[in-house]
Parts: sequence; structure tokens; C-alpha cells
Amino acid sequence: MNDISSRIGRYFLLWGSIAIVSPIAAYIIWYSRGAGWIAAVCAALPIGALVATGYGFFHAFSVTQRFELVLALLLYVFIPTGQKFQRLRLIPLIVVVCFIFRKFKVISLLLGALYKWII
Repeated sequence: MNDISSRIGRYFLLWGSIAIVSPIAAYIIWYSRGAGWIAAVCAALPIGALVATGYGFFHAFSVTQRFELVLALLLYVFIPTGQKFQRLRLIPLIVVVCFIFRKFKVISLLLGALYKWII
């Protein structure tokens, strides 16, 4: 009985932490529609994360990784508000974010910690 209650408690804390973090992510996306370098960095974070996770599509041809690349492309098209220069600012930042996420395995660290936390 104690094992079940501890799993339910962990599950509740996991979803509670996701609910707490989601407004921060929403603010980053909302702010990224602006102009300037700070808005470009805010836009490059989710796009770079999606590119970093979908990067393996070119080797494995996985459907889920292709979906992540399509979502990254859609974010790249729809986040900058019609400013060509803002889209040009995004390209090097996306490459840097993708490199950091792939080199330091940020996605694996985050998702691995969440997985260990659930079990």
C-alpha cells in the first residue's frame, strides 16, 4: 500500500511541476514574437530543442522525429512576425541551441530525470 501511495505522490508532483513550468514556457513563446535579439533567443530555444530531438530523423527515418522537425519548421515560420531580419537572427541561434542540446545531452538529462522520478 505504501508503494502505491508513493507512486501516486510522485505522479502528482510530476504533473504539478509541469503545471508550474508551463506558464514560463508560454511567456517565452509569447515574448519571442517581438523584435530584437532577446526575442530571437526566446524563439530559438524551443525551435533548437525540437531540431535537436528530431536530428536523428536523417539517420533512422523515425516518424516521431520527422514530426518534431516539421514542428520546428512551423515554429520557425510562424513565430517571427513577418520580419525577415528576425528570421535571419534566428538561424545562428538555432544552430547554437541545437549544438548545446546535442553536445551536452540536455534533453536526455531532463527526460531521464523525469523518467527516474516517476518510477
